[in-house]
Amino acid sequence: MKKSATFALVSAAGLGLSLAATAPASAEPAFTEESVEVNIYEDGSIVEADAPQPMDSDDTILSNGLLSIQTTQCTYVRVSYVKDDGSPVDLSFGFYNSGDTYTGDTFYNVGAGQTVSETWSQINTSGSVVGFMDVPGQQQFNLPPVDCD
Repeated sequence: MKKSATFALVSAAGLGLSLAATAPASAEPAFTEESVEVNIYEDGSIVEADAPQPMDSDDTILSNGLLSIQTTQCTYVRVSYVKDDGSPVDLSFGFYNSGDTYTGDTFYNVGAGQTVSETWSQINTSGSVVGFMDVPGQQQFNLPPVDCD
């Protein structure tokens, strides 16, 4: 959940920048006032509205590593795998969204101690995204759904 708010950025020569809910009462030094819109999230984080927003993410612990997914504003998805131990494996990544399947262009050969990821950016998704890792000859490992909205 997020809330939006607008704050005034007030600056004066030699005084730096500060956030203020209203303009200062004193007009002694010449002040410049600009507004900035921010999003305030439940966790207390405050992010400028036109800056990249915090990602939603989830992960799944597998016997030899950690599979995870991150999404931002329905335009960015990253699926990654950190392999802790075990024999090297060949794998690829993808995700499901609204009945469509997106797959990566690369097969990775991953050994213990390595991290690999596939990123899709400037895409248009909505609702929830389910990331996956496909290991030919074994199975497809699906992540829990993550909201991109």
